[in-house]
Amino acid sequence: KYGKEMAQHLKDAGVQAALLTSTWGTDTRWGATLVKQIDDAGIPVVHLCTICPISYSVGANRIYAAVAIPHPSGYPGLSKEEEREARVQLCEKAIATTQVEVTEQTIFGKDM
Repeated sequence: KYGKEMAQHLKDAGVQAALLTSTWGTDTRWGATLVKQIDDAGIPVVHLCTICPISYSVGANRIYAAVAIPHPSGYPGLSKEEEREARVQLCEKAIATTQVEVTEQTIFGKDM
């Protein structure tokens, strides 16, 4: 129910694509469920997550491998400026996958 409501809210707001981020196991299952509902509503969505097999098993179509569980889109070893640039690049790559036509579940990520 919640996922369908969220998907409808996004459609009503004119959202054309979405990026959803998850970290831990339960969060990843919940996130993948939301991704499926948003995708079913016709909005291309990518699941940026740290535990890709969980997202895959739930049925998310576009999965992007995140950095690590404690910091899915962060790089704590970098300077503040370098980390910001790395986060921007990661999000841009993940968002770009919403333009990729997928016919089966696909995991994108670190090897791109």
